[in-house]
Amino acid sequence: MRPALAALPSITPVGMAALLPGASATFSVVSNKDKLGASIDGTFLPDLSARQKFLKSHIVFRHGIRTPFSG
Repeated sequence: MRPALAALPSITPVGMAALLPGASATFSVVSNKDKLGASIDGTFLPDLSARQKFLKSHIVFRHGIRTPFSG
């Protein structure tokens, strides 16, 4: 047996960040300036406004529809 750690999708700063684009590849929980939060692609996401900004930067319009950035 090997122990594992995972973030459950929940209504918490860490859980909500676990659902963002790129989280499946680079998600980690980090501490920055005495704040605990998620990190995706090296971006610290401690609160709602940071998660919204990250999401907006990873969404593009295709054929008039917003879709996750695919590379």
